[in-house]
This record gives sequence, C-alpha cells and structure tokens, in this order.
Amino acid sequence: MIQYSVVISKPAQIEIQESLMWYDKKSNLAHQKLLTEIDNSIKGLTQNLFLHSVKYKNVRSVMLKRFPYSFYYIIKQAEIRIISFFHHRRKPVN
Repeated sequence: MIQYSVVISKPAQIEIQESLMWYDKKSNLAHQKLLTEIDNSIKGLTQNLFLHSVKYKNVRSVMLKRFPYSFYYIIKQAEIRIISFFHHRRKPVN
C-alpha cells in the first residue's frame, strides 16, 4: 500500500491561518474545534483519498463537517497536494 504525504500549498496555508485567526477572535473554543476538524479532514484524506469525487479535471474536494469550509486537492504520485481551503460563502482567491 502506498504511503501518501500531504503537502499544503502556500495559498492554502494562508487561507487556513486567516480562518483560524478569525475564529480565534470569536472564541478560543471555536478556533480549537476548527483546527481539530482541519486535522481530522487531512488525516481522513490519507486514509480515503479517492473517496471524494473529481470536481474539475483531477481536482477533488472535501467539505468539513461542522464548518462551512472545503479543501480542494490533487493526487500526484505519492502526494496529496492541498491547493485551496476556502469558506463556502467567500469568493475563492485563486
């Protein structure tokens, strides 16, 4: 079985940090819950990476369960590349 590594693009890292900072201003508990859900979603990708459908060409997406965010990712060789993380009501940056 192939062991996949996770690579988060710089724009996705920035989007994640901005989201965490926004929730931290509202509530430290909400910040922690979002962080936990992000971590769990990334771990879930490594276990079921073909579970999520292709949205465009080879780009797949996974929605967080309790927060209005999604990851967009591609699978390349033994890597899961997270290329975007965004709020469902905001216009994606890239």
